Amino acid sequence: MSQTLATIRRFRPDDQVAARALILTGLGEHWGFIDETLNPDVDDIAAHYPPESADFFVAEDPIGVIVGTAGLLREDAETGRIVRMSVAKSARGQGLGKRLVAQLEAAARARGYCRLVCETTHDWTDAIALYLATGFTELGVWDDDRHFEKHLSSLPNPEQLIPCRREQLSILTRPDTPTFSRPHASKRSPDSGLRPPAPLPHPIAAGCGRFKTRSNAVRAISSPSQRTITANRPSRSSVAGPRRSASGTT
Repeated sequence: MSQTLATIRRFRPDDQVAARALILTGLGEHWGFIDETLNPDVDDIAAHYPPESADFFVAEDPIGVIVGTAGLLREDAETGRIVRMSVAKSARGQGLGKRLVAQLEAAARARGYCRLVCETTHDWTDAIALYLATGFTELGVWDDDRHFEKHLSSLPNPEQLIPCRREQLSILTRPDTPTFSRPHASKRSPDSGLRPPAPLPHPIAAGCGRFKTRSNAVRAISSPSQRTITANRPSRSSVAGPRRSASGTT
């Protein structure tokens, strides 16, 4: 029997109650319980995801019920972070998770991002399968969270590095540029605001000019303390924070 696809649209203030309930229900399904006070960003989605710096989408079924959510936050000038991916149990198995990821990719490109990152609990199999199925590469597991990235521009030559910073390619591809192995996991407390550094991407595949100079690249690998969470990012939860909130399936 054919299924009617849900409509994906931008979040509106009158979606607040339904979107919050959907996200917290998904977290509760995975963890068995949920402390609602540990997820303050969903208490006021419009305030925590302002259109000037973030995107938040909902999926609405034919009768107007919210069955999916997906958020995009600014990680840095060239990187967006996927958060609050959630699909209602009744809407899973229909490809809605993939459609929401595609919507976030489009929003990221519109903001000029070259790269997307996300993370989920190391054993959240549905979320892991979704990210792998939509082209993300796993970076590793840190503090029980599995980290992923996807380069939105896999470009074969410098002339195609637009809107990415083409002039930075010569820095990344110098013959004497050192290579780096994947860093070891860096332990941090849930509320420290620090995250372990991601491995240095291949210069051609990345195409984003992630590092301004080679010395910056060295600092990014050797000094995880310099990597801080942005002010508009949801807080980390010891039970289930925004980066553990993917409950969609492929």
